[in-house]
Amino acid sequence: MQRHMQNISFLVIVGVLLSCAFFFSEQVSVGEDPQNANATAIPVIETRENLPDCSAAPNDDAALACFQESVEISQRLVDHISEQILSQETDPARRLDFVDLQQAWETSRDADCHFVLDQAASEEVGEIGREKCLMERNLSRLDQLESYFCTAAGGASCDASVQSLP
Repeated sequence: MQRHMQNISFLVIVGVLLSCAFFFSEQVSVGEDPQNANATAIPVIETRENLPDCSAAPNDDAALACFQESVEISQRLVDHISEQILSQETDPARRLDFVDLQQAWETSRDADCHFVLDQAASEEVGEIGREKCLMERNLSRLDQLESYFCTAAGGASCDASVQSLP
């Protein structure tokens, strides 16, 4: 019996030592790598004001890059308000209808903007036109979704809710 107790005591001591070693190794590794120390960075909240002004682009490459960034930001804004609308909807059928509506809108938007690309005089001009088209359609959809959100939220709460959306 005494031998059995010695084995259990030994295992407990080894467990405690291993736990301490792991704890201290994690503390040392966090101190050495400053990126891990800031792993809980505050997320950036995007708004329409984050969209770059692409009219000041000095050349076509800069304009294309600017519009691509604008498309990414505007798409994230559309996705965010879509999630807000879905989070407020409790009826599963209406949620599915909204998802279907959003997918149909994206298909239509992509087809419209692809047409702009196809009609351009050159590939480079077409790419810029397509990205500009995507950004404009996203912003238009954002306005529409904000209206839907306000209808669902209703009245005075809508103004505060939409203003607080990124």
